[in-house]
Parts: sequence; C-alpha cells; structure tokens
Amino acid sequence: MLRCHTPVSPGCRFLAAVAAMTLLLAGRGLAQDNAADQGLSEDYQQRGVRDLLPVFRESAAGRLSFPYSWQQWRNRNGDDFDAWRKDARQRVHGRLGWRPRPE
Repeated sequence: MLRCHTPVSPGCRFLAAVAAMTLLLAGRGLAQDNAADQGLSEDYQQRGVRDLLPVFRESAAGRLSFPYSWQQWRNRNGDDFDAWRKDARQRVHGRLGWRPRPE
C-alpha cells in the first residue's frame, strides 16, 4: 500500500494523480447519465473538458495578442533587436515596479 510520507514524495504524487483521474472520469460518467435520464442529447451542453483542456480554451486563445513580442515590435519598428530588448526590459521593469541595480 502506498502512503504519503511527505507531500512531495513520489507515492503521494501518484495517489493524487490517481484520485484526480478517478474524479474526472466519474464526473464525466455522471454527466452522461444525467443527460440520458433527462432525455437530453449529448449536444445539449458542451462538456467542460475536451482533450484535457477547458472547452473555452480556443475562444480565449483567439483573443490573446502579444503587442510587445519581438515579431510585433519588428513589424512596427524594424529589425533592431537591441532596441526591442531595451524597450521590453523597460516595460517589464515598469510593470513590476522594479529597477535594476546600477552598474
């Protein structure tokens, strides 16, 4: 029998993974049983998880933009990588409220 001696022990991680998969599979079966009991088709409501990802992942990913990425910056300002790196560092430091130590 596996026991959790510490939270990070391999046995504990394994038991947590087995418990999570059991709950996931049990929940999927219950949702299908409930839909069948109520006379609902499977298309009535999307499942919450598809391919181990939330169903809204594709719509959320479509809304993402990365305006300060190298590719976007290069399209606007040219191929000066050093200027992009300096600008990106200033933006990150500004958002974090952190200033590097003067050299």
